[in-house]
Formats: sequence, structure tokens, C-alpha cells
Amino acid sequence: MNEGRYPTDWAVWADHWDLVEGHGMNVEAVPALAAQLRDPVLLVGSGQGLVAASLSSAGFHVVAVDSSATMARRARERRGVETVLCDVVDLRLGRRFATALVSTGVVNERSIAAGLVPRLVEVLRAHLLPDGVVLIAYFRRSAWTGVAELLGLYDRPSTNAFFWVAGGDVERARQLFTDRSADPEAVGLAFSRHGEALARHADFIRRVGERCERLGSVDPEGFIRDHAGFYPFPLSTAAEVSLLAELGAGGLVPRGEALLNGADTRVVVLGVGP
Repeated sequence: MNEGRYPTDWAVWADHWDLVEGHGMNVEAVPALAAQLRDPVLLVGSGQGLVAASLSSAGFHVVAVDSSATMARRARERRGVETVLCDVVDLRLGRRFATALVSTGVVNERSIAAGLVPRLVEVLRAHLLPDGVVLIAYFRRSAWTGVAELLGLYDRPSTNAFFWVAGGDVERARQLFTDRSADPEAVGLAFSRHGEALARHADFIRRVGERCERLGSVDPEGFIRDHAGFYPFPLSTAAEVSLLAELGAGGLVPRGEALLNGADTRVVVLGVGP
């Protein structure tokens, strides 16, 4: 049902999810959004249960929903979180919630283009109490986005394998990127200005590759090349405008927002209009 809406199959990343789930909607979001959250909570895109478990620990009654059977199984194994296995557009729970929280990853440029938003709004409103609120989280473009695009880190296949080949050595990776770039000067400038962020990314790629080696089920370089470019598919300004317009057309009116992770993640707080 969700084919074409997401840049990758979440199940592919199941063995590595603990390395990326701290981005976007994470445990820090629960206290940051405390003023907007009301019980009970419908959580869409619950993944391996990180936010669902955090909400439960904070005293909320949570119904977690995800479309990936693999992620739902890991949520149960890792955190004891039970998940309603369902594509959100097919969700029919027969009950209503004070808060509907849509996690990062559900709304992205591809899902917007595929027509998800109007159907998502319909489902959320069908599960929302009259005075309920909707919180939708998504990744925004940042300085890092430009660097990642310049270096081809979001491409499929991506250039992330250069970091693995370089063994996590940022200077060696820089040389690999420079040697293969049509604009080596821009690449050099990106590494100079964003060296710290690239070093963190190189460490992430190293850990993914080392885990692939320990699991022995996939070739590390091939996995990184073919799959590491999925994250975090941020929204362009035009896509943000389109998203807000479609939400408004569905009767959801902005009531506020919160910025997480150094403003890389935006959470829009909405209520039923007018």
C-alpha cells in the first residue's frame, strides 16, 4: 500500500535502527512537546517503539501504529511495545484520541507527491476528539542538507561507501570525494566548513558497516552504497508550503510549532478549524 511513498523499505534498516532513531522525533521530543500532548495519544509511524515507550513512561496511554511488520516485531522485542500493524491510510480503530502524533519519516517529499496528505488528514480527523490536536513532525532542509546533496549522500546508490572504504578517516574520505567530483573545489570547501558534521557521519557509516560485518548477512560496502542514502529526506520550502496548504484544505489549522534537533526537525501543531 505504501509503495512509492518512502525512499526505502524500513525493514532493510531494522538491524541498524538504534543508530538512527535518535534523529527526528526522539525521546527529547516528549518533554519538548509536553504542553501540546494530551491523553490518549495515537502515534503514527512508531517504528521500533522509541517514542511510544517514552510516552508510556511519561504516563500517556498510547496506541502505536506502523506499516512495517519487522519494525513492529523489533518494537516488541526491544521495548515491549505492541504495535497496530497497518498502513495509516487504511487505519480504522473505531475510537478517538486527544492527540494524534505523526512521527518523522511518514511525511516526506515523496509521500506528499504521492498524495498521502489528504488521506492522512481524513484518517487523523476520523480518530480525533472534537478538541483534539494533531502534531506532524518532518525533517527540514539545513546547511547539512546542501552538503549531503553536493556529496551525493542522499542518492540511491549513494557515495556513502567512500566513508566506509576510508575506514572512517575523514581526510581520506575527502580525497576520495575530491578525486571523483566534477567540482573538487566545492567538495574541499564542504569538508573544511562542515568537518565536524562529516566526521560524525563518517562514524555513523563506520558503525553501520561494522554491524554488517558482525551480522554476516550482507556486504557492508554494498549495503552502505545502496541503502545509506535514504536518511533524512528533508522537505524543501516548496514542499513545506504544499504540506501546510493541504493540511489547511483538510480543515487542520496551525496552532503552533516546535523545533527539535537544532531546528532540523519541525513539529507542526494543528487543531480542527476554524
